Amino acid sequence: MPREEQSRIVKPMTDSIRHRGPESDGEYYSPQGHAGLGHRRLAFLDLSPTGNQPMFDASGRYAIIFNGEIYNFRHLREKVLARGAVLRSTGDCEVLLYLLIHEGTEALAQLRGMFAFAFWDNQAQSLLLARDRFGIKPIVYSERDGSVAFASEIRALESVGFASKSIDPAAFLWYLQWGTIAAPATWLKGVQSLLPGHWRRYQVGKEVASGCYADFRDIYVEKTDAPLKSEEQLRQQTRPAFEESVKHHLVSDVPVGVFLSGGIDSSSMVSAVREVSTNRVQTYTITFDEDKFSEEPIADEVAKRFETDHHVCRVTAQDFLKDWPTIFSHLDQPSNDGFNSYYVSKVVAEAGQKVVLSGTGGDEFFGGYPSFRWLSKVQAQRHWLRWLGPLLSPLQKPYRRAKWKHLYQHAGQIEQSYRAVRGLFMPHEAQAILGPAYHDQAKAIKEQVAHWESQHFAATGREQVLGSVSRLETKQYLGAQLLRDIDVMSMAHSIEVRVPFIDHILAETLWPSLGHHPGLMKNKRLLYETLKRPVPESVYERPKQGFTFPMERWVQNDLNPMVREGMNYLAQAGWIAPQVPEQLAAAVVDGTIHWSRPWSLAVFGQMAQTRTLT
Repeated sequence: MPREEQSRIVKPMTDSIRHRGPESDGEYYSPQGHAGLGHRRLAFLDLSPTGNQPMFDASGRYAIIFNGEIYNFRHLREKVLARGAVLRSTGDCEVLLYLLIHEGTEALAQLRGMFAFAFWDNQAQSLLLARDRFGIKPIVYSERDGSVAFASEIRALESVGFASKSIDPAAFLWYLQWGTIAAPATWLKGVQSLLPGHWRRYQVGKEVASGCYADFRDIYVEKTDAPLKSEEQLRQQTRPAFEESVKHHLVSDVPVGVFLSGGIDSSSMVSAVREVSTNRVQTYTITFDEDKFSEEPIADEVAKRFETDHHVCRVTAQDFLKDWPTIFSHLDQPSNDGFNSYYVSKVVAEAGQKVVLSGTGGDEFFGGYPSFRWLSKVQAQRHWLRWLGPLLSPLQKPYRRAKWKHLYQHAGQIEQSYRAVRGLFMPHEAQAILGPAYHDQAKAIKEQVAHWESQHFAATGREQVLGSVSRLETKQYLGAQLLRDIDVMSMAHSIEVRVPFIDHILAETLWPSLGHHPGLMKNKRLLYETLKRPVPESVYERPKQGFTFPMERWVQNDLNPMVREGMNYLAQAGWIAPQVPEQLAAAVVDGTIHWSRPWSLAVFGQMAQTRTLT
């Protein structure tokens, strides 16, 4: 393909994601016309032009574009230099480039960090795509007529016609059941998301090759040749492992701040940062007029305890109404979460900061969610639950009864029990609201979703129950929802969010042993009790409060017209039955369903309407 034709593809793609890297851009086109690479840079390491991308080796044979951070790059740099490489930059990208040159995909398991990259070998005419093991950084791709286009966001593929204008019906059914769409699917036909911990290689004239270099699910497998750690050993090892991860995530040539909600995770993060860094800490939080949702008083107490420079942003329903077109335009894929990340990132950007730490992942790895207690009890009492469940159903709140029914009917299956905790619509409910767009292909769609779920939720070996819960929360809620939402919402403001809890070395320190010490998981005691600098008692003595908006009130009042409009669009397009919008809107008011159900449909409908998808 001539360079001019390649440029007509690459340049619009990079322009469409300028918000992800407004500081500089670069392009590369292979001499034979087989590859074009484009990059937008948001610089944190080696702020000079020597850190710009695409980056090349000295011979010009290899090129790389890279999104993310390799936190152990200084250690790996010594390895590269020992092999005789002459490095021109002081950052992590060039280290990764030479590791790949010498070791190929064998280098990937050595990387500690978050990343998605494309590596081009001009002599072999091959392109390697890879993604970090937890899926912190995204990469989507579309294959067409022997070509592949890839990017950090679907919008880049849409900008050059490499994304269809058609919703994937199987992905929509997945969304109905979970409120998000997990890799490898996306909401559009023909667009896929590279699985975490995987690589994919394209080579001119050869079949596509792919592989898995690291599967985080292996962390939870009970190993007969490795003794379990005692409670005392876990206490001794957790703080050093956590502090080491935080220290690695602070590696930057620009200041690093911290999201502070006032919960155990973010407060512990501030404590650890104060311990490993001498820099003044900048902290950021959001608050609401509705007092029961505001964590401002406790966040303020934590900020005073650790002497941070604290920044607060108040968000109202009117703010959200004004901002939602912009928020949806950045969402990239439908999700019933993520809006809190948009606003706290906005606070960070307005303060002039461009990199910040988040406590995301603390609940998944330290057992902070109620699901750890509930699912453990369900598994222990599954035989009683099967026959007592129908008798106890009238005692459940109306909006929980469908989930309760699914729970007692499938009490012996941990994955199905988890669905009753995290699922949006239970399978029988989802089938009941589907519209005429499904009638001719319902069987095939159900089979496709069942296949995706069997792969997505499978364990890789024998697990203890609490380990299974951590794996499921990490795979689904964290990996398929939180991380993707945080990435796009923070990048909407050109902010990089780093997540020190989501570190494979820290996770390997905890699991599978932590699953045998449930007492250490109660209220995440193992985390806050082992900190060198204690957090205020008010942080861990109060009931757990999710970092969420007062959505129930907003959906019933200020946001109601927008919610109805989104659901009506789906009904008109045939994705849901005509009567569903009115039924769900009325059910929220009378308390028989949770607000998240009409809200999730509204988000999908609004995004589809904005992009005129069918």
